[in-house]
Amino acid sequence: MNQFDATIMAWTNSFAAKSSVFDWFMALVQGNAVIKGAPVAMAFFYLWFLPGQDKASNRSKLLALMVVSVVSIFAGRALAMLLP
Repeated sequence: MNQFDATIMAWTNSFAAKSSVFDWFMALVQGNAVIKGAPVAMAFFYLWFLPGQDKASNRSKLLALMVVSVVSIFAGRALAMLLP
């Protein structure tokens, strides 16, 4: 783990067991995939329905982004399983 990640983890863990609301929220987020994906989905739909003159171009870029994201996830998993 690099120093940046260690700093973020230490800062986040400093709130553990000090706030029951924070502990409840972290348990909720960890166990619920819908809550994890909701901010990304809301941003996608906001950009999809964003008013403007160049809707077709924006939507094609969003679709390309989704395709590239899915392909990169599969490529990453394949590399993780195939490489030592």
